[in-house]
Amino acid sequence: MQKYIIIIIIIIIKLIPKMWRKMKIIPLPKKASGDKNVKFRPIAITSPFLKTMEKLLLLPLQPAIKEHTDPYQFAYRRKRSTLDAVAVLHHNIVFNLEKGKKYVRCAFLDYTSAFDSIPGQRLINKLISVNT
Repeated sequence: MQKYIIIIIIIIIKLIPKMWRKMKIIPLPKKASGDKNVKFRPIAITSPFLKTMEKLLLLPLQPAIKEHTDPYQFAYRRKRSTLDAVAVLHHNIVFNLEKGKKYVRCAFLDYTSAFDSIPGQRLINKLISVNT
């Protein structure tokens, strides 16, 4: 518990030290295409202290997150990839065709920017209500 005392104090006073919040943004070019307008994606190099605090805060939340996460969600999950999604799709297609079905329904959805349009406090309130 002693090793968490700084993080507990930070949470209570709701103030992350300014040095911890500093980050270096490095623009990395997206995969090359024939387009002359090269697009970039930002990568943020953050403080090791902030990364540690984020990981420590995430630990107690993980069971609740796992309980409410669809097993067929592959993005933003540890040890999951697009190859896993393709393997599951392939398995379901083969399984259903072997059962005599003529077609198989499937859908791939990308919610990458979905949370950008939700007010932060509303999202937090929803997460709190789900966990109670």
